[in-house]
Amino acid sequence: MATTWLDISSLYGSTTDIAYRIRSKVDGKLLTQEVQSPGTRAKASYLPFNPMGVPTNTRPGVEPEGLFAGGDPRTNEDWLLLGIHTLLLREHNRLCDILKKQKPGWDDEQLYQTVRLVMSAKHALIANAYQMAYWTEKMPWPRDDGFPLYRQMFGENALEINPANTYPWPLVTKNGKPMTVSAEMAVVYRFHEFIIPNFPIKDQNNETLWEQNLFDTSFNSTGFLNAGLERILAGALSSHIPNFKSGVDESFRSAGLYRGRPFDIVVSSIVHEREQGLPTFNQYFREYNAQDPEVVVPIRDIWDKFSTDPEDIENLKKLYKHPDDIDLVVGCQLGEEWFPGTTVPKSALIISLFSLFGMGNSDRFSIGFAMMRCLLVDRPWDCHPSNALEDLIWERKDVPGFPNFRFYSDFWLKKLDLPAHGTNLLWRLITENSEINCVQRSPLFPPDNITNPILCSQEAGKGTSLVVLLNLFQIALSLLKQGPYSFIATVIITAGSGILAIIHYLGWKTSGRHKT
Repeated sequence: MATTWLDISSLYGSTTDIAYRIRSKVDGKLLTQEVQSPGTRAKASYLPFNPMGVPTNTRPGVEPEGLFAGGDPRTNEDWLLLGIHTLLLREHNRLCDILKKQKPGWDDEQLYQTVRLVMSAKHALIANAYQMAYWTEKMPWPRDDGFPLYRQMFGENALEINPANTYPWPLVTKNGKPMTVSAEMAVVYRFHEFIIPNFPIKDQNNETLWEQNLFDTSFNSTGFLNAGLERILAGALSSHIPNFKSGVDESFRSAGLYRGRPFDIVVSSIVHEREQGLPTFNQYFREYNAQDPEVVVPIRDIWDKFSTDPEDIENLKKLYKHPDDIDLVVGCQLGEEWFPGTTVPKSALIISLFSLFGMGNSDRFSIGFAMMRCLLVDRPWDCHPSNALEDLIWERKDVPGFPNFRFYSDFWLKKLDLPAHGTNLLWRLITENSEINCVQRSPLFPPDNITNPILCSQEAGKGTSLVVLLNLFQIALSLLKQGPYSFIATVIITAGSGILAIIHYLGWKTSGRHKT
């Protein structure tokens, strides 16, 4: 994320100039180079090298032209980051091929802009699946609609806070304007606990070829191509990614030339925080608690409340004069109390939650609003999409007497894994864009025969009947709030059109049998 939106600007760039430079200008696709890496059966797409002069970070002795061109200057900082960028690049171009077949008359610009919106929707859905991976059995039901954390925060139930909303949604706007990433999130949302200092490079038989130090992969594009995406992904998928914890590993305090210079993530974070003029830990959460939230963060007004580790306490006393002086990021990193129903420290999650949730649900191009467009803004029998994503999701249907009738596109709902709220998208991102065919159900965690089995196929997500009923109930309540006649009319017309569609389908099937 390079901008304040969940728009995959790290792939596409944050300015029109950069976005234009990395486009192929053909069929909506991005520039690539085709390479057959060791152990693969055929050539595949990788990020192009950078003769076009896209701004990129580097280190002494490495010319920018010899690195990959990406939308974010950090693209080349390590191989795991490059692996994600490569998957996203391939997915964009794969979707362009799919959309071009559906819309043969569309030009390069239409294909590019529409696929960007689809990719942003996938990004938001993967983010939803990502947060769900850290929930426990204590997370109140329903858990998979993307809103349980906010319900916890405000002490509301699923009938009050749910996906059935229209743009702009007051809960996630400030003075009528969409939320953007906060300065405190930019500091605290450094989940470096998840970065593995070392990972294996594995061949197609899942045999380890060598152990790779992550920090040694910085700004090494030719090494990335020589190792190959599949070998890097296979190693990452087999690695144990640590859960959230208190403190920072020493490897991130002495990471060599990870970013082209000696790197200490603690010093970097504290300096960044102070340059932004952010409040200290206790100052921030005194203001937060004053808003009377359902989930309160205890103020750590004495040293011993910051950690159960005596060594940490002694170090804090040496570095700070008073508990109220302790920096926000330091207090969050020492957090030992989980947010209810999760395995994420309470203070860090609250700071990231407000920004991430607001960003994802205050953008008028979000997948949530797109799904509600022709139910809560328009109606299925007179549906007028306001952007390309809505146009894909709400497919035109041939219903006599209703020229603007639209309903959900079965194809794009499956492509976006919407029935399962995106929980299968990361699995599909890997298997549909690499030669890796079998991956554990949740790629965020190591494989386990019982809890996280390796799957070689997955159906497009199926929602349980209970979840479907709840979603319909939430939509019905939103319609009722607009007025009983609106609700009744929507139900009658939607049900009637559904019956017509079934009759039409059965008639087509019957005629098809007669023809054969």
